[in-house]
Amino acid sequence: MLKIFSLLFFISISLAHSYGPSGCGFGSQLLKYKKGKPWNIIAATLNQSTGSQTLGMSSGTSGCKIDKNSPVVKIDYIQNNKIALANDLARGEGENLSNLLFLYDCKNDHKAKSLLKKNFSKIFQTLNSDTNKIHFAIENIIIQNKVCS
Repeated sequence: MLKIFSLLFFISISLAHSYGPSGCGFGSQLLKYKKGKPWNIIAATLNQSTGSQTLGMSSGTSGCKIDKNSPVVKIDYIQNNKIALANDLARGEGENLSNLLFLYDCKNDHKAKSLLKKNFSKIFQTLNSDTNKIHFAIENIIIQNKVCS
């Protein structure tokens, strides 16, 4: 009941601006007119908890418009999801890792996930690792091992 009330509350007060670093999805669409870190956190939480970010990225809905071929999109995604992505990479599974592999056009994501997990220490030397270095490490591993299209 509290979840429904919270959802209705946020629907009733939302109006219109960029969702910023929260990504795309239901939460971002719901709170697109809200600015500031608290709203981004709420939007990102709604995106993750509803699974709408993955669905939106796959279908191009929920404000998810992605040019998968652009390195900027991949680098931005890594930067905006660095901690969650590091956790997913360490485990070799998770929504953030799946979304990233979608951007790299990986159709055999099970093999890619396993390979990236095995190479975690090469990809994330620290959580403060440069985002470009993380991107190029992932890209090199994927290309060298021919796990993605």
